[in-house]
Amino acid sequence: MGRRLAGVVTLFILWVNVALGQSPVDSPSEFLGYDLGDRFTPHYRVVEYFRHVAKYMPSHVKLKEYGHTYEGRPLILAFVGSSEKIQNIEDIRRDNLIRAGIKKESLVRPQDTTALVWLSYNVHGNEASSSEAAMKTLHSLTNSFVTRGNNSEVWHENTLVIIDPCLNPDGRDRYVNWQMQKAGFPNNTALDAVEHHEPWPGGRTNHYLFDLNRDWSWQTQEESRARVTEYNRWLPQVHVDFHEQGVDSPYYFAPAAEPLHEDITAWQKEFQRKVGEANAKVFDKHGWLYFTGESFDLLYPGYGDTYPTYNGAIGMTYEQAGHTTSSTGVDQENGNILKLSDRIEHHYASGLATVRVSAENAPKLVTEFQRYFRESETSPKGKYKAYVVSGQNDPVKMEELVDLLDREGIRYGGPLVKKPVRGFDYRFNKSKEAINLHPGDLVISAYQPKSRMLKILFEPRTFVADSVTYDITAWSIPYAYDLDAWAITNKMFVSQLPPKFNKPREKQVFRPDAYAYVVEWKNIEDARLLAEVLGHGVKVRYARKPFAVNGKNYKAGTVIISREDNRHIGEALGKTIWDLNGKYGDKLRAVDTGFTEQGIDFGSSSMVFGKSPKVALLGGQGIDPNRFGELWHYFERNLAYPVTVLDTDYFAKVNLDSYDVLILPDGYYSSTLGGNGSERIRDWVSDGGKLIAIQGAVEALVSDGKFGLKEYMDKSEEDKANKRKSDLEKADLLAPYAGRERRWIRSYLAGAIYKVRLDNTHPLAYGYPTHYFTMKTDSHRVAYLEDGWNVATIGSSKDLVSGFVGSDIKPLIGETLVAGVMPMGRGKVVCFVDDPVFRGFWKNGELMLANAIFMVGN
Repeated sequence: MGRRLAGVVTLFILWVNVALGQSPVDSPSEFLGYDLGDRFTPHYRVVEYFRHVAKYMPSHVKLKEYGHTYEGRPLILAFVGSSEKIQNIEDIRRDNLIRAGIKKESLVRPQDTTALVWLSYNVHGNEASSSEAAMKTLHSLTNSFVTRGNNSEVWHENTLVIIDPCLNPDGRDRYVNWQMQKAGFPNNTALDAVEHHEPWPGGRTNHYLFDLNRDWSWQTQEESRARVTEYNRWLPQVHVDFHEQGVDSPYYFAPAAEPLHEDITAWQKEFQRKVGEANAKVFDKHGWLYFTGESFDLLYPGYGDTYPTYNGAIGMTYEQAGHTTSSTGVDQENGNILKLSDRIEHHYASGLATVRVSAENAPKLVTEFQRYFRESETSPKGKYKAYVVSGQNDPVKMEELVDLLDREGIRYGGPLVKKPVRGFDYRFNKSKEAINLHPGDLVISAYQPKSRMLKILFEPRTFVADSVTYDITAWSIPYAYDLDAWAITNKMFVSQLPPKFNKPREKQVFRPDAYAYVVEWKNIEDARLLAEVLGHGVKVRYARKPFAVNGKNYKAGTVIISREDNRHIGEALGKTIWDLNGKYGDKLRAVDTGFTEQGIDFGSSSMVFGKSPKVALLGGQGIDPNRFGELWHYFERNLAYPVTVLDTDYFAKVNLDSYDVLILPDGYYSSTLGGNGSERIRDWVSDGGKLIAIQGAVEALVSDGKFGLKEYMDKSEEDKANKRKSDLEKADLLAPYAGRERRWIRSYLAGAIYKVRLDNTHPLAYGYPTHYFTMKTDSHRVAYLEDGWNVATIGSSKDLVSGFVGSDIKPLIGETLVAGVMPMGRGKVVCFVDDPVFRGFWKNGELMLANAIFMVGN
């Protein structure tokens, strides 16, 4: 009774305050106890402020906790609107999805044209003015319901604002905590001061050091999965992603720069300009500098502007000067001091201007939003009207793909017709007149509301109107997953029932006395099973040659678990194995003999004994945080295999003999390994260690000159390349100054897909066909190994299947190494010229990395 009375009293006080025109909520400065901009606010205090506002303005603010970060911090959304909007919030959401065609129902409120404006802050943790601006924006929006009295602002009537104050709390707190420790009192604005030099890995990324602003479409991270799930429950008409850039850069807002994806509509471009004009009026009034249309394109689908755009919104990036080097104040080249309070004010101003221009155009925004999805469903763009994917060869990847489609809200089913269809064959990179369908195929029709998103994720080649883009230009899912797939030119009718691409399990009978247990080596789930087997102390062997037993053929790479090798476990072996077998879907098969029907027997020297390797992963200063994070995430969340992270700060003191495998991620190694770092690694490899070098680490081995790696095939090729470069440079002497950017892209390779020749008889390629699709993200090239195994190689420039490659670089990519293994004494060096697990979405390389860890050298 007392609690109910307290609630009534609180509501009465709120009513009195509102009636008197007084805000019942504190401003951010009042609540925090310091002026906003004097210091950075930890995430928990940001959350507390949002809860404070929601508590005292319940008729205008609804708060939702939609997930948690890896480190346990809450992810929240605030829904801000009139009392009528908040009261009917679920009806508004439902109607919005009905207009998009996601729900096939009648509108609940057909006359309502509420526009949804979603503001996302601080996806990059060290662009930290964003969350501060989010608090000020929330206060201003809610306060307007009190101060305006009966004269409501236009946004009150037809807009619901959704605020995510921090997309990356783990990264933000990493930065904020460091700032609290290092910032001077008062703040030292000189760029040389320690507070402007953030240490590795920086606060930009999340716990696993993933760039969450590249993860919207793939959702490899917990934060992305939670956010995109909630985003697709609402599908706003307008979305703004707030960022920061260099300390001397003027503010950036829409319209965006080329390249714009060809499927971006005229209305989306038009409204970006309206928003730009609205922001410009505010910035002109204050005399603030800004620019538009020169950078920040709309192409790669993983961004916080492109992903919303491809889902029917007006997606935009706003960029404020600041970033990691700014602290709470920093000297600028024009003599001004850029203060945190300035950064907050600019983001606050652009956010409110965007809300207001959206409100002024709400009916048009809702109408065009509906048209976007209806046209997508009835008249899908592009020549391909369906996509067919076969999961027969790799049901594990197929399950991952279906999970992604479900999260994207993309509909799929099975084939209803058996006659052949026409289309493009991804694997062979060519059109086919007759593609035969099978009952287990996955069919994704383009005739659906999410058609544009589907096209962008699956299009074999992305049309790039302007190649000056700062991210990858190819990402097609069939290549990333390396699944048999076809883009179909026919309209296809799809069954409502999803296909059964998983073959029926071969149910096993519990056999504790089996001679051995056999695991095929086909996909990353087999590697997870092996990792767990080894974690139980079980010893294994790897087949180096094929064999047949119990009427079934097994390829090289098959894992053998014999009773003889595991005497130390005794009778518990069978129970351990069968518990794992149930967990992994009956992947282990019991056999009663080591005498095979064909190929090698179980006691053959080609059944190589393999121990559980102790793996070290190098991180720290000089290592690319994103690439390091991919590997860290791969071990902990994908492979579930223990890894010891070493730091470059103390690497020189580490006893490498404690480890069997050392992984060097992409990075800059010129001063990373210490004075004798390379020599220590060479000695360790020669004594039996296994070094796995990736991208920049391979370049370091090339530069070292003592690992047997070369940049060019021979001297004549180098001379030829140098002459071509010299000729181009001479031609550039008389070229117009204005064309310098166009000349620069001749040597540009941001991200393109190549079909690679693969020697699948080598342990590095076990479980693969005779090809592999690689994501090449730079122009670095390594010659074929003269003393080693060239496992994955690019034959010529014709192996390019998708993406932009500059005209100077394109002819030089041929006859180069992608992945190889080189012996060194008793050890091995595994080279990955390209990143095998790029951004966590390049599924095609996951098994190859597992091969490098477990198969190579055993």
